[in-house]
Amino acid sequence: MLLTHRVDRAVLRGALFSLCALLWPAPARGQGQTKTPPSARVEVSADQAAAAEALFQEARALVEKKEYAAACPKFAESQRLDPGIGTLMNLGDCYEKNGKMASAWATYREAIAEANRTDQRQREKDAAVLAARVEARLSRVTLRVPAANLRPGLKLSRDGQLVDPAQYGLSIPIDAGEHELRAEAPGHAPWSSRFGLAEGAKQELLVPALERLPEPAVAPPPGPQRTIGFVVAGAGIATVAAGGVLGLVAMSQRSEAQQLGCDDVACSTLEAKDKNDSALGLANVSTVLFIAGGVTTAAGVVLVATAPKRGPSAPPPVGGAPPPSAAASALWLGAARRGTGLSLQGRF
Repeated sequence: MLLTHRVDRAVLRGALFSLCALLWPAPARGQGQTKTPPSARVEVSADQAAAAEALFQEARALVEKKEYAAACPKFAESQRLDPGIGTLMNLGDCYEKNGKMASAWATYREAIAEANRTDQRQREKDAAVLAARVEARLSRVTLRVPAANLRPGLKLSRDGQLVDPAQYGLSIPIDAGEHELRAEAPGHAPWSSRFGLAEGAKQELLVPALERLPEPAVAPPPGPQRTIGFVVAGAGIATVAAGGVLGLVAMSQRSEAQQLGCDDVACSTLEAKDKNDSALGLANVSTVLFIAGGVTTAAGVVLVATAPKRGPSAPPPVGGAPPPSAAASALWLGAARRGTGLSLQGRF
């Protein structure tokens, strides 16, 4: 049965724990918190104690309704806020009734240690009896990780909780039910497996060697075509700029020739004719530079746009011939003076 208020622990201790030996009833929180030596007590604020008591009472009400899955977390939170052996015993009893034998066993073992630490011998004996009773019903799992399957940085987790390597190869108590084991290591594909355990069952799980992931592809450095394209485009832009400068000079000289006596048909003086001829020559050169610069710039843009950006570079053809990208980038200007003109030759 469950007690509803705090009572004198000294009066009830003998009767209560004699009854526990035959049938364990969940004691009230007040009854469970026997006096602890001052040096061993944990300082708890009034707010924490009040919250712990409220949680404890709510958990007891849920246990009365046999709603153990909802009651156990409240007992656990009450214990966290205001630790006490009585709450631990109630929590262990709740876990046991809910079929969580490993959790119940671990909680009873914690109660044994706390009772021993605080010199509560009867409590220690009672908790030991309960722990022994639960231990016979424990489910256990053994994780086998052969040395050949170990990987640098290997991490195992069970139900999201990291498994310490010290547990490898040991028969570890766990609650019955469905579980998930997961293994992962840097540079390897993760592995996971789901398994179920009945109450009292024992199972061994072999962790396989994780498969190494392929190395990520590294993009090669840009090929020469892209670099040549930028150079060619830059040269084309510079050529267009030079053509523009010469065009301005030609316009200036043409204006001077007109002032000296040249019109659209003839020039009245030799000086005017020379100035006019020079202006016409510069205008022709400017036109050629504009055309050459435009073609060169366009060629550079094409080279940049068609340059391969990813993937392995193609091997050079047999015989030492340049690769297609190099051949496509062959471009030159040839200039020959014919009076005041320039000729442009190009190959793409």
